[in-house]
Amino acid sequence: MLPEARPSIKRIGFFHFGNFDKSSAVYSLERALDRTELKGRLNHSLIVLPEGFNVVGGYYSAVPTLDAPTKSELQRLSVNRGISFVVGLKAN
Repeated sequence: MLPEARPSIKRIGFFHFGNFDKSSAVYSLERALDRTELKGRLNHSLIVLPEGFNVVGGYYSAVPTLDAPTKSELQRLSVNRGISFVVGLKAN
């Protein structure tokens, strides 16, 4: 008999970026993850991040400034905390 399959994703949520420091999206995300009542229990979670998560300042500015290391920082955060992210990053 095969062992019972367990879902790899236990929680689904989103990160609302409106009230956080837009100059460092990943830092703001990490702070929010540390403040939640689920701190330490977020492994196997899927978190949806805002579109253009790597835009510094304002998404609608004529020439947005992009935070280049966002992708690698999210990968690090994903591996370290066991969290999966859905995110649309703005390209140059």
